[in-house]
Amino acid sequence: ATSGFQPSAKVAPIEPSLFIAEHDKRIFTKLEDKVAQLEVEIAQRKQVEDELRKQTHNVGERVKELGCLYGISSLERQGITLEEMFRRAVDFLPVAWQYPEVTCARLIINSQEFSTKNFSETSWKQTSDIIVRGQHVGSVEVCYLDERPKMDEGPFAREERDLINAIAAQLSEIIEHRQTGEEIKQAAEEWTTTFDSITDLVFINDINFRLVRVNKAFADVVKMKPEELIGRPCYEIVHGTNEPVQKCPYKQVIKTKKPATVEFFEPHLGIHLELSTSPIFDEKGEVVASVHITRDITERKKMEAQLIVTDRLASIGELSSGIAHELNNPLTGVIGFSDLLLDRDLPDDIKEDVEIISREAKRTAGVVRNLLIFARKHEAERKRVNINSIIEKVLELRAYEQKVSNIEVNTRFAFDLPEIMADGFRLQQVFLNIIINAEHFMTEAHGRGTLSITTEQLGDIIRASFADDGSGIAKEN
Repeated sequence: ATSGFQPSAKVAPIEPSLFIAEHDKRIFTKLEDKVAQLEVEIAQRKQVEDELRKQTHNVGERVKELGCLYGISSLERQGITLEEMFRRAVDFLPVAWQYPEVTCARLIINSQEFSTKNFSETSWKQTSDIIVRGQHVGSVEVCYLDERPKMDEGPFAREERDLINAIAAQLSEIIEHRQTGEEIKQAAEEWTTTFDSITDLVFINDINFRLVRVNKAFADVVKMKPEELIGRPCYEIVHGTNEPVQKCPYKQVIKTKKPATVEFFEPHLGIHLELSTSPIFDEKGEVVASVHITRDITERKKMEAQLIVTDRLASIGELSSGIAHELNNPLTGVIGFSDLLLDRDLPDDIKEDVEIISREAKRTAGVVRNLLIFARKHEAERKRVNINSIIEKVLELRAYEQKVSNIEVNTRFAFDLPEIMADGFRLQQVFLNIIINAEHFMTEAHGRGTLSITTEQLGDIIRASFADDGSGIAKEN
């Protein structure tokens, strides 16, 4: 007997060839599945690679496009002329297209052409209009020199249409910006020219009394350059003070928010001024600045003083007529009776006194007669007159005033002057006004003076010259 495993039944033997065939079939099936899976993975990877390659290409194209737009934008920031900018900008275009080796470009702007060196117009062309303020001013053109595969727009891609339109729009903006800048510059220059052509003194100051703008007339009066005045306090320049003066019109404007006008003599500048101040408001209605228009009225004040003198003269003329008539009657009696006394046999000392009375009465009568001539209304009449005689009569009228005013008169008459045809009375008025004005400004200047009068003949001209040592007329006037 034997020990160990004992099969319960008989087992049929397996054919080796069948076993191997079944095993190979299973392995082959697995291999087929694996190959199919690999094929799918390879196809997917290839698709991803193709998409990646496409995306990489697209990114490269977009980078070229952005480079083109940026290049044109950088030219604008360089501050070069438009012509120079267009000349350079056109060279940025070819490299931004798909086939730069066969691409050329041209800009046409206001009938001017700016093209790449290799430009030649072909049938493979893409264009975009340049529109500025609604007006067609030119175009952007891109051409292929050789035929290329058909795409969205002939041989051009859809993105290239977007690019050429963007370039045209960019150039439109640049042109409009330049035009606007030139217009603003021109307007500013015109405003400055107008501002500086105003003969009145004009300045603008802020709420803190500091100058922000002045015209040339103002700068000339204070003897400084406009740029030197900006930021300086107006009271420092105008009044020479460290703070606003008590009657400053701007202080009144800030308080009342209404314009103000004042007249004053400014000793710091030595001139009479008329100052008009108008407020400048912000959006809240608060005063933030002011415009000052200042007029030099020194000459006007002098003319007013002369008019006062002339008015006084007219009044004196009216009074002198009545006074002369009142004096004429007693003077006639004095002269008549003194002449009668002189015909008698009088002691020498008495006769000498009577002669003085007669002589002075006759001199007074002459003054009265001149007053009557001056005061009497005259019709315009031209006749032969002697200039020297007219001036001498005027000096006789002014002799007393000149004496009490310490005015010395020096005359140098050409006694061989011929008579001239003129209105003697009107000449007398002219000479009297000249002499009175000279007296007024000499005594105003230094309480005394010297008046020099000269007559002379220069060819066919008779000239009378009056010179005094008063303040005179400013050289600029």
